Amino acid sequence: GKHGAYAYAVTFSPDCRRAISSSGDRTVRVWASKKGECLHILKAKSALLTCMISDVGQLLCTGYEGAMHFWDIKAFEVPCLEAIGHGAEIRNAEFSKYGTYCITASNDGSVRVFDTSSGISLGALPLPLPVYSMASVIDDDRAVCMCGDEQGNVIIVRINGVRDQVPMTTFIADESSLTAAGGNMSPVRSSKNR
Repeated sequence: GKHGAYAYAVTFSPDCRRAISSSGDRTVRVWASKKGECLHILKAKSALLTCMISDVGQLLCTGYEGAMHFWDIKAFEVPCLEAIGHGAEIRNAEFSKYGTYCITASNDGSVRVFDTSSGISLGALPLPLPVYSMASVIDDDRAVCMCGDEQGNVIIVRINGVRDQVPMTTFIADESSLTAAGGNMSPVRSSKNR
């Protein structure tokens, strides 16, 4: 099988029976891992740059124009949940351990936390740079994100007050629970890569 444009990201389902690819052709394709046949073609509103699956079976794909789509990997025929929040391409996203929320980083210069059951943005942490890469460590009540830009700048931020829950419970937070480095919106550490 083949996409109609560049395949930006690929991943496997937790049971390795399905492979998923996201593309610049505005589609996500679900493949049978053993035979390589395309089982589903899911449509998105813009080119997609990422795809990942939470341990609880939720597929997240992000892309240009702030595109963010959630699918249940057990019910691809159900329309996706679209999340709104970023104003530019989302190049990075990560699920919390239990899939209660996800953290995204965008070229709009922000890191956001989203409730994965509703797609609602729980808040944004503005950064002094457009984010091109992100890695995060997420535990039960906070996240630490390292973000980088195309100029080589790196910034590390903490997001406190998030409460990851075991599946089947509700995650509740508000924008005031998003903080960086001791309650203000400043970076923990920033450096220039030379």
